[in-house]
Amino acid sequence: RRVCYCSQKTAYQMLTSIVGSEMCLTDSINILRYHAHLGDATAFAAMLSDLCARGCTYDVVSRNRALAVCTPNKALDFADALATAEGLFAGMDTVGYITLMKGHAAAGDAVRGVQVYEDMRAAGLHPPPMSFGILLDPCGAYKDVVRASQVFKDVRTFGCSLT
Repeated sequence: RRVCYCSQKTAYQMLTSIVGSEMCLTDSINILRYHAHLGDATAFAAMLSDLCARGCTYDVVSRNRALAVCTPNKALDFADALATAEGLFAGMDTVGYITLMKGHAAAGDAVRGVQVYEDMRAAGLHPPPMSFGILLDPCGAYKDVVRASQVFKDVRTFGCSLT
């Protein structure tokens, strides 16, 4: 068995050469992940637009794989675009919301983290106990007492404990 090593640019050129009807869903998600990893907003948006125009649809696992690349790389604009890409992905699940909350929390954006949490609640999903800790970290770091109070109210509402 032979292994071929090449640059990221060459790998990207090989992947994009198959863009079209023959491209499998995994390849297109990998290309999106590549653009997010490099921070290439223009190519990322163009790829999302192309996939939507072709009527592609993906499951929640595919979206979560793409989100998992965006959030640690602080590519949160990309992550938000993936989260709101209507018709391209199945609805967000708890894992997707938690991944997005963790990304915004790590970036110190308590406001956006709480918005994602509220979106999860509006979608009818029950927040797991870990979501409260994720939200409280940036609230404490930035002394956001108002948001922290709301999180504590929800902790009591859902009968969770913070240990």
